[in-house]
Amino acid sequence: MALMEVCPTEEFPQLLMCNMETWLGEDAKISMYMWNVYTETERRTNNHVEGWNSKFIKVVGKDHPNIFQFVDALKREQQQQN
Repeated sequence: MALMEVCPTEEFPQLLMCNMETWLGEDAKISMYMWNVYTETERRTNNHVEGWNSKFIKVVGKDHPNIFQFVDALKREQQQQN
């Protein structure tokens, strides 16, 4: 079944064209090499990034720190990495 038949709205063709131009076309803005993980052998997900983010939020102590709290937390994180 064609996508246009499943979602026949006025905006859908524009969304489809945007996706094609950005991700799927031959002259796509972001090449398939950049986003395709089929041949990736080490990391096929971003779980390691999500894990670090979760840990860093605990280091900061809150979800939305001010700039000073954020910089202090970055310094503490850097010290732990050294």
